[in-house]
Amino acid sequence: RGSVPQVSQKTTNPDGTSQWAGFEMDLSHEISQLVLGAPDKVDFVETPFSARNFALKQDQADCLICLSPRGYSDAFIYSEPYYTDSVAVVVPMDGAVNLAELHGEPMVTKSGGKVGAITRQPQSSSTVNPLQHQGALTALRQYSENQSANLDVVSFTGAHDMFQALMNKEIDAVAIETALLPIYFDPVNMRVLMNALGTIDYSVAALPENQSLIDAVNIVLSEMRGDGRLAALYTKYELRDYGGMVSSSDG
Repeated sequence: RGSVPQVSQKTTNPDGTSQWAGFEMDLSHEISQLVLGAPDKVDFVETPFSARNFALKQDQADCLICLSPRGYSDAFIYSEPYYTDSVAVVVPMDGAVNLAELHGEPMVTKSGGKVGAITRQPQSSSTVNPLQHQGALTALRQYSENQSANLDVVSFTGAHDMFQALMNKEIDAVAIETALLPIYFDPVNMRVLMNALGTIDYSVAALPENQSLIDAVNIVLSEMRGDGRLAALYTKYELRDYGGMVSSSDG
């Protein structure tokens, strides 16, 4: 994406050239080393979230390493997850102190809170994994159903409008992928509740004809997990991998 702190950031130099840095860039260099024999034989193509399918089908990219949820579209094939993110709940500084206060449970609040999340349209007609198709939104709905929480889920098409609604007190909370928090989070006026709603696996995505590339990615990931290099990258970029996390239900 080129705009996610610690994960993938693109900066433009005075001479017009671009410089990329972040967790996904380092991972791409590792893949390049195995597939192409050198770490620097990879070119980064900035691709908006909504244009990922187009980028692959128009041969603008061989694969996607851009926080693509595993199973987002059945037009793609996926590697094993390289990072498991959590779905965070953000509230105003004077908002709810925990998830239970948003639930609308008896003796806590009279009615459930309004919680915003981003709507993302699946890029194919059939569903591989409903949770991944809508990211935080579906994780929020699934959490609400599992916990019998009286939440009013409000859909937004953009994060900026959603966080503006939070600051305007039009909604009580926001559900968003933790990796995206640094883009929008205001530590002066917002808080992140302690317990996450669930997790989302991010994988390298490619078209089915590039199965050999995905196989190579899986080899790289297996080696990096085994020798500690993947854990070292999480540490380097101050990322927490939430693989195996079980969401708490006590708020």
